[in-house]
Amino acid sequence: MKNKNSNNALPFTWGGTTPEWQQEAKDITFELKPKETKEEIKKDIEYGNQKQRW
Repeated sequence: MKNKNSNNALPFTWGGTTPEWQQEAKDITFELKPKETKEEIKKDIEYGNQKQRW
């Protein structure tokens, strides 16, 4: 039986160890994550450096 989602499936490999799977998942996540511009990164850093009052 063919996988119905074979065209949309992520390129995971079969076999290996847990650390290898974890690294592969990180690599795929990094590839799929939208790229941030330098301006967006700068805004995120500035926001993170603000003193928060709750």
